[in-house]
Amino acid sequence: IYATAVSGDKSKFAICDGARNEVVVRVIDIKTGTQLASSDKGLANSVCWSPDGDAVGFVADQKQIKVLDLKTKSEKSLLTLPFGYVCLNLAIGNNYFVYDCRTENIPKKTQKVKRMVVHSIAEQKELGTIDAIFNGSWVLADQGRKIICQIGY
Repeated sequence: IYATAVSGDKSKFAICDGARNEVVVRVIDIKTGTQLASSDKGLANSVCWSPDGDAVGFVADQKQIKVLDLKTKSEKSLLTLPFGYVCLNLAIGNNYFVYDCRTENIPKKTQKVKRMVVHSIAEQKELGTIDAIFNGSWVLADQGRKIICQIGY
C-alpha cells in the first residue's frame, strides 16, 4: 500500500504512484480527475498536505523532505537528513514541518522510542524535538497549528 492523502477541503488527492525507485507523487483534482502536478521519479513516501492546500509534502529516498508546490508545479527540497538517518513520517504545519528521525528503518508498529523533529520552514532551523513511541499517522488540526499523533499502544 502506497502513501495517500486528501487535501483539507477534500478537493484534491495525493498519492505515491509506482514501485521501488520509480515512484512519482501525483496530485489529482478529485472532481475532474485531472493531474494537477507530479514529482520527479524516485523512492517516495509519507505524502501530506500543507494547511492551505497549495503544497504536498513528501519524503524522497527516505532522506529528503520535499514539497511539491501546486501553484508552480515544481518540487523543492526543504531538508536533507545526515548520513545514517532516515525519515518515514512527515507532516506540514503552519510555517513548520515535523518529521521522524531514526537511525534505521523500523516498522511503524515497533515499540521503540523515535524522535519527532520540529523544523521551521521560514527560518530553516530545528525548533525542537520530542522523543516518544510514535505509531500511526500524524494529523494536523487548528489550521496547521497543532499536530495530533498516537503515542504508545
